[in-house]
Amino acid sequence: MEPRVDWLVFHLTSDCNLSCSYCYQKRRPERLASEKAARCLETFSEDLRPGFSLGFYGGEPLLELDTIRAIVAFIRDRPELSGKRPRYLISTNGVLLDGKTIDFFAANRFSVNLSHDGTAQEVTRPSRANSRVLESLERMTKADGLELETNSVFTPATVGEMFGSVRFLLEKGVRRCLLSYSVTAAWSGSDIGRLAEQLREIRVYLATVYRRTRAVPVTNFAEPLRRCLFRCTAGWDRLALAADGKLWGCRVFADFFSDRPEHPEAASYCFGPIENVSLEPSLESERVRSRYVSLSQQTFTAGGRSCGRCSRLWECSACPAAGAFSTGTVGRLPDWICGMKLAWSREIRAFREELGLA
Repeated sequence: MEPRVDWLVFHLTSDCNLSCSYCYQKRRPERLASEKAARCLETFSEDLRPGFSLGFYGGEPLLELDTIRAIVAFIRDRPELSGKRPRYLISTNGVLLDGKTIDFFAANRFSVNLSHDGTAQEVTRPSRANSRVLESLERMTKADGLELETNSVFTPATVGEMFGSVRFLLEKGVRRCLLSYSVTAAWSGSDIGRLAEQLREIRVYLATVYRRTRAVPVTNFAEPLRRCLFRCTAGWDRLALAADGKLWGCRVFADFFSDRPEHPEAASYCFGPIENVSLEPSLESERVRSRYVSLSQQTFTAGGRSCGRCSRLWECSACPAAGAFSTGTVGRLPDWICGMKLAWSREIRAFREELGLA
């Protein structure tokens, strides 16, 4: 079998030490046993591409720092895995970060995705540790060997903070800032209008930054808009092992269905417990993989309308599982998603055309 897995995710725990207002996960005391993670790595060792990404997610993955260290050591001691020079990534709220942990990440060349909502931080994730998180952020911007990206999530209540948050984080030394939006709250037309105003301010600001530095530090604006039919590649080039040891096509599917085990579609997207999964093709694994392969933009619906009939089909992409947090069904997107996508694409296109980056 030809190697094909570029992205492997371990959900280390379903527990967390914060209660963010927009979080879509249910907190449970589940923890991924390091033995199950090792079993997954051994099972797919031939299937992992050189330079594959290994992500640690939660809940809050730093609650399981010992497991992270054990997995990194496991890979280091096995030439068939270490020889592929995996790229490690962790997504964390930063509350448990300290100098020793940051040094460990730097020594192993981690990419750290730090959840930080900029000037909206005290609203969406109030914590007495926020000042310490900010200190860790500033320390990581200066750490050799470590790549830092922040992820800021905005809701209808905080969307007015988006531009201010971008400027705040960049002034703190962040070189890569990702902007996201809540998928659990419905966005009204006026909410989307305020989003468009914020994106316009960000576009103007980034143009000034780019002319001075030749850098585009907001990830959403850094790449050109896609011009192809979106197809979900979950289960083919990516896999996710949930905290309960079940294997899914990607982390978003794991998030959605792990919290909804009785959902009628759950079995269709789960490969089963890692103990029962092997490299050898089986009717069951191919059935699950074919379910993922069938997910493409023209088969989705948004607000009850077929995406296949939309004039913007070839420049739009929407995660079929992320939409399910709002609608309850994979591939059925909320009615407000079209307005959101249009606001983003309009400003990204204008930014790149203005600077000759299109």
